[in-house]
Amino acid sequence: MDTFTNLSYTQTKKKIISHHIFPNDSGKKTIRTEQKNYKRKVFDLRKYKNFNLDENGFCVDIHTYGGGDLFDDKFVKKKYFPLMAKYLKNKLKAKKVIIFDFNQRSFNTHMNSKNNHRIPVLYSHVDYTIDSGLKRTKEILRNNKITFNQKHRYSLINIWRPVKKVIVDYPLALCDGKTVLLNDLVQTNIYHYGMENLKKPRHAGKIYSLINNRSHKWYFLSKMRPNEIFLIKNWDSKYSEYENHVLNAPHSAIELPGKIKSKTRQSIEIRTLVIRD
Repeated sequence: MDTFTNLSYTQTKKKIISHHIFPNDSGKKTIRTEQKNYKRKVFDLRKYKNFNLDENGFCVDIHTYGGGDLFDDKFVKKKYFPLMAKYLKNKLKAKKVIIFDFNQRSFNTHMNSKNNHRIPVLYSHVDYTIDSGLKRTKEILRNNKITFNQKHRYSLINIWRPVKKVIVDYPLALCDGKTVLLNDLVQTNIYHYGMENLKKPRHAGKIYSLINNRSHKWYFLSKMRPNEIFLIKNWDSKYSEYENHVLNAPHSAIELPGKIKSKTRQSIEIRTLVIRD
């Protein structure tokens, strides 16, 4: 059912900000620009179903992957990747789908430390900016020996799924892209550090942080099951060429109100580049 909860927004008047992300077992805390929680109504997608990637930046679908441990990196890369690439290619009638990255998330700190998993992030963001989305796309194409074609439509789309259990705590919330203005998105230079060097970033990128706007409409899927998935658009090379198409859908984990504090959520997200004519 619909609920009210806190959404974490960035507090800044700057056009560019920075975040520094350290490993969970490093003893160092993540450094972010000041965040502030705002109470928002979050609508349950069990009741609202007419959402699509083009006009909202996200959608819900049903997909069963047939079993296997999605916290086993070898299984994910060997079995899950090709299965989901085929699914997304058919779903979007794409020319090609390239899976280039993935994250597993849980609150199990031993699991996070051992397998380099991450904890759920209660922070409103988009994975790429207009510029970094294009840069990442060209890098992926180059790595796959594919020539960038200005005539093609390129999209960076995440496939997000619960792992093993129904999600009863800390679900993912999605912001309807058509309620987001470009001025609500703040370029954020993000630096990721590894245990081998906590002073020099292992890699860096650019994402969007979200600043507060009462017009934003947020959605989640109550008791989301492992056979239910989110498709989430983070960047689209040709969104502006189509009427009513959006660039992306900001997203964040949320804490549901009530007594459930079990922190049992486990999830996987794979990052894909979708190429269409």
